[in-house]
Amino acid sequence: MVKAMRAKVGNSGRKLVLIKLADNANDEGVCWPSYQNVADQCEMGRTTVIGHIKQLEKDGYLKKMARNAGRSSNRYYIKFNGEKGGFTSADYEPVEICTSSESEPMTSADSEPRTSHSLEPVTIKKSKPKKAEPRSKFVAPTEQDVLDYAIERNRQDLASKFFDYYDTGNWKDAAGKAVRNWKQKFITWENSNPNQQAGGGYGNGNQSNGYAGETEAQRIRRINAESREHNLKYGTKSTDDHF
Repeated sequence: MVKAMRAKVGNSGRKLVLIKLADNANDEGVCWPSYQNVADQCEMGRTTVIGHIKQLEKDGYLKKMARNAGRSSNRYYIKFNGEKGGFTSADYEPVEICTSSESEPMTSADSEPRTSHSLEPVTIKKSKPKKAEPRSKFVAPTEQDVLDYAIERNRQDLASKFFDYYDTGNWKDAAGKAVRNWKQKFITWENSNPNQQAGGGYGNGNQSNGYAGETEAQRIRRINAESREHNLKYGTKSTDDHF
């Protein structure tokens, strides 16, 4: 690049292009930046860069060779003779650059080493992080939903108390956190409040509690009576039958 700085090319823009190419060149004076890369680095138009390279080639500072049948950027050979270009007309004889067919991709053996202080920009595609699936929006259950689940678990004695507690608190737990799964909360309540089976308490209505031979109508009337008694005991508002 020092030789490029000392060269007398007769035009400041043309000299800047020569310095850019020399900066990209390897120890053999070979480089292959694209027209657009040179234009971006030198802050000039692409057409202007093409014109400067043509003149530099005419003045003997470089020799331009096509790569991959024109599908890739040109390969430039840079040579100096003092302050002037080092190429003469004798140097522009056809040169075989690659023996592989045009359809074959270039391998590491075909490519030449390249050193540079200002590399061409490389676009690296970054994989986008996967977005976490949004949580389903909580839908507060109705009192009947709670009662149905309580009956399913043979714990209808907890239904009204559970519903009134969370419904009054806008379905937030004791720590003030929104409830995500009310059925899981109900199971927690169930574990904290063992079923009262003795003495005709709020049992599950099976034969072990002395209700053998009870008809469905009798069972419904008994559960409603137990529910009303439970509501009055705990001071809840609802005293309507649940069946």
